Amino acid sequence: MNITIGPPVSPKDFFDREQLLDELWSVIESQSVLLAAPRRVGKSSLMLKVKQEPRFGFKVLWLEEARAAGRMLRELAIAKESLLKSSLLATYQEKLGQAGDTPQFDLLFTWLSDDFYLEEIAGGRVQFKSRWMRDWWRTYHATRP
Repeated sequence: MNITIGPPVSPKDFFDREQLLDELWSVIESQSVLLAAPRRVGKSSLMLKVKQEPRFGFKVLWLEEARAAGRMLRELAIAKESLLKSSLLATYQEKLGQAGDTPQFDLLFTWLSDDFYLEEIAGGRVQFKSRWMRDWWRTYHATRP
């Protein structure tokens, strides 16, 4: 076995930790988890495996992605009319920098569409399907940064 020192390993190179991964998922199903350990033991590799291969029913986002999603939803909520999907992509990329790639944005947008009732309309535009959901976001989140 060759132990590599460097950045987190990809999920295909993540091995011999299946029991730890199973234990983590069983805890996540019922409560929050704080993953703390000394440097270089594989915390980031474990979280990368969880993110890239989530169990059924789970949606995993890095904190930066969750913040970008919140900002995108706020922008939609306060807009006077529908927004261009490309402007939401720009917001996402601004928030994540180099990490904001289009396939990941598309996945996030699909999740947001399902969970927050967004819809794509003619001309590459996006809006809330539900006025109630839009108004809720406007009322409770529009003033936050």
